[in-house]
This record gives sequence, C-alpha cells and structure tokens, in this order.
Amino acid sequence: MPLDKTPYDNGSDLAEFTDSLIATKDSREPDWDTLKFQTKAGPQYARAQIRYVGSGATGNHEGDNRILPSGGFTFSNMLLPPGAEGPEHTHHDVEEAFFVLEGQVRVGIHRGEGEAE
Repeated sequence: MPLDKTPYDNGSDLAEFTDSLIATKDSREPDWDTLKFQTKAGPQYARAQIRYVGSGATGNHEGDNRILPSGGFTFSNMLLPPGAEGPEHTHHDVEEAFFVLEGQVRVGIHRGEGEAE
C-alpha cells in the first residue's frame, strides 16, 4: 500500500526523513523466527529472512520498525545455513530472484501439468 503522507509531509525534519528511507546491510538483522514454523517439517528448512522493503506475506513483522514501507513490491534476503533447503513453493503473482553469495543452489522450475526443469 503506497504511503499517502510521509512524515516529512507532516512537518518532520528532512534529514531524519531521508535517513528513514535508507536500508543498509548493517541496519538489517536476520529474523530466524518468522519462518521457524517451517522447521516442523524438518530442520533442513531453517532459514532467516532479512527484510529491506516491505515484509512479504509470511509471518508477523509488525514489530520490525526497520522495514521501509512497500508501495507495490517487497525486497528481502534469505539466509540459509550450509545444507539447508528452501521448501518447494509456487508464486503465481511475483518473480523470485536468487543471488548465491557463497556455495551452490539447485532450483526447480515447474510450468504446467507435468512440465518441470
């Protein structure tokens, strides 16, 4: 949901407002709790979400005041320990991009009935 009025529009300090729009790696913290429910299916699904813009549909992030408000998309990173697996899932309304900084990843693509890569 786009913001109708920013704190700056409501009279706050411009420098303070500008700082509130910057999300750096150093200002983020891995959240191991938001997806912890997935470890009920096995410890290999343990992973942390690192949020920058918006919060996604999974979990309750109301207490995370570091999230920049989302106007139509979200941006977050997932931190997976060595040997972890991301559970198979489908996105019908968004794209997903993978950046592997260390290690290797195997991705499965499914399109249509019985068509997989």
